[in-house]
Amino acid sequence: MSETPEETKTMELPAEYEQWGLDEICEHLFQQGLKDVLTKGVLYDILKVLQQNTPAVIVECFSLSLRVAYLAGELAKALKTKQPELGITNEDILCVQIAGLCHDLGDLSKDHEENSIKMFNYLVEVNQLKPYMKTHNLNVDDGEEDLEFIREMISGPKQNNGAQSQQWPYQGRSEEKSFLYEIVANKTNGIDVDKFDYFARDCHHLGIQNNFDHRRFLKFARVCEVDGQKQICFRDKEAYNLFNMFHTRYSLHRRAYKHKVTKIIELMIKDAFLKADPHIQIKGSGGEMLTLSTAIHDMEAYTKLTDKVFEDILHSSPDNLKEAREILKRIMSRELYKYLGEIPFKKNMMPKPKETIKVCTNALSEYCALSVGEKQCILFVSVVS
Repeated sequence: MSETPEETKTMELPAEYEQWGLDEICEHLFQQGLKDVLTKGVLYDILKVLQQNTPAVIVECFSLSLRVAYLAGELAKALKTKQPELGITNEDILCVQIAGLCHDLGDLSKDHEENSIKMFNYLVEVNQLKPYMKTHNLNVDDGEEDLEFIREMISGPKQNNGAQSQQWPYQGRSEEKSFLYEIVANKTNGIDVDKFDYFARDCHHLGIQNNFDHRRFLKFARVCEVDGQKQICFRDKEAYNLFNMFHTRYSLHRRAYKHKVTKIIELMIKDAFLKADPHIQIKGSGGEMLTLSTAIHDMEAYTKLTDKVFEDILHSSPDNLKEAREILKRIMSRELYKYLGEIPFKKNMMPKPKETIKVCTNALSEYCALSVGEKQCILFVSVVS
């Protein structure tokens, strides 16, 4: 018997997750409504539109983050078991898991890493989370290493002012444990558990083949010294598996994240939100009323930016939201902006924006046998590497 959509899972999570030391932290960290906060991106709105007559693909921020936390812990535990000489402690593992849990909290903004740190600091404060973290032997008072370690795994090291750039830039852990910074967000080569999770999840929901086996990576990963620094490495026989990982990334960007329909709906949602922006008020810290565009900078208001914003505009009745409402209705009924075409450019041959628009409009006018003016076109530049 084939599995129903409800029974199919992208990645198994253990029922005993409370044994990780994350149970109390999860409970208090996400009680501020972050289970629904908008960190998913437009792709999931598209999935919900396309599948509104089938079991919905609803992926909450909480479940996304929990899987990354789980995988981060699994990799850290695997390294600890295989290489006890690395000195990985239970506190190291818990910090890595918390970073996995919180690394994408700020995805709504352009400076998502900085906003993730702001949101993490806000949640720790308003939920009085430090006592729960201290019960697991974490040093989380201001300036102490474990709190700094978590922040650094989310956003990278603080700016070094260039004075002594050769020195180890991190404060949370010494250079002896440099490999721990490669688990959640690997800035060395991009191979990290965040990718393992969203590859499995998105390929499953989109019907795209995922040939990368993250379990083999966890099995064969080891820490080796590379150019005087300890890094997470893999066996030579796993090179093809890693090739599949990067090929999967390319496929997802080409066929989903930067697909023409994705970009069109993304633009339409942006247009709707811009038109609604002056007319929607969100209460922030100190009782200050903020708009959609300014709420992302206030962490109390940020927690209220959920899918409900989309629904509220869609089902609104005031005249001042009419234009925004009509755009969202067009999305729901698949009356999307028209796609005219695309023009590929060779690497490093991309002309300046104004020149690009002129080249594109001329080419599209000739191809479509239509008179296309520059002001009638919206240009997207997508880099797929």
